[in-house]
Parts: sequence; structure tokens; C-alpha cells
Amino acid sequence: MGRLGAGREQLRRLLLDRRDATSPDMLQIAGERIRRVLRGMPGFAGSARVGAYWSTGSEVPTRGIIQDIMSGGREVLLPRVEGDLIRFRRVTGMQDLEEGAFGIMEPRASCGTAEPDLVLVPAVGLAPDGSRLGYGRGYYDRYLAGSGAVSVALALEKQVISRIPAEPHDVGVSWIVTEEGARRARTL
Repeated sequence: MGRLGAGREQLRRLLLDRRDATSPDMLQIAGERIRRVLRGMPGFAGSARVGAYWSTGSEVPTRGIIQDIMSGGREVLLPRVEGDLIRFRRVTGMQDLEEGAFGIMEPRASCGTAEPDLVLVPAVGLAPDGSRLGYGRGYYDRYLAGSGAVSVALALEKQVISRIPAEPHDVGVSWIVTEEGARRARTL
């Protein structure tokens, strides 16, 4: 691993520790604020097919967001890990989910595939220009590189830092949504 890779790993660990230090109560409060901010975004409200993710651990909670999408009569698509890629599949309820890669709930293989208009992206760290530090496996970078979907990273404000060191394969996001509001990435 080169110097950049080692630096990214240290930054990832620091930002994960920072996020993990959030109490469950504060995470719920911030999650509800993020949910309200997201509901107010015209691009989110106008998307017929929304790619979401099933949150785990100290990630911004997404179950309420998924419920909002479903109750609004829109399609919910969740990622399923298939080899080195993720494919978004339609989900209509808990019956469509099973434990998948990394112990995260994902759609069953029998769920139909579709391409989202807007995709919610998990993040370990973000910079104002839309640079994103994920978990280091590159699933979302590979997906976003070939997608025309609007990408929206959900994060706590304390996960947003001035700069994320980029690697050639990194793909930034279009929007950053935190408990303090939504902002368009500066360089995208």
C-alpha cells in the first residue's frame, strides 16, 4: 500500500472513530434532521426510483427514509453485492430482504433490477467538493462511474472535512446532506 493508501486508511479510521463516538440518541436526532432535509430537496421528491442503502452501525439511519420513499408511491431500490459490483434491485417490503454481504440486509436475487434516478450513498468522510471516502472496497465508485443517477451522500456534519485525498478510481457525489442542510458539491 502506497503512502496515499496508508493515509486514506488512517483518515478512514479517524472518521469512523469520530462517527462511532456518536451516541445512539444523537444519531437518531441527527438522522431525523437529515430525513427532513432530504424530503425538502426537489431532486429527491421528484425522483420516481430512489436507490437507498440499508444502514448499519453508526451510519445515518435510512429505514425511515426508505419508508418515506415507499409511502410516497415511488420505487425503492437497494444494492445487492454481486461479485465486485452492486446492482440495484426493487424492494417492496421486508419480505424482499435477506442478510447479504458483510452482514447487511440486501434484496433477494429474485428481486427485479432497475436503475435509480437518484442514489443515496453511504460515506465515511466527505469534502465540500463532493470527494467521498467510503469503506475502501470501491463498490459505489464502480457503480457511480457508469450511472447517470444524481448521487446524494448522507453523513453527519462531523464527517465533512476540508479535503479527502483522492485516488484515480474515486467518483465524487453531487450532493451532501447532513443534519445542518443540503449542499451541492462545489466542483460537480
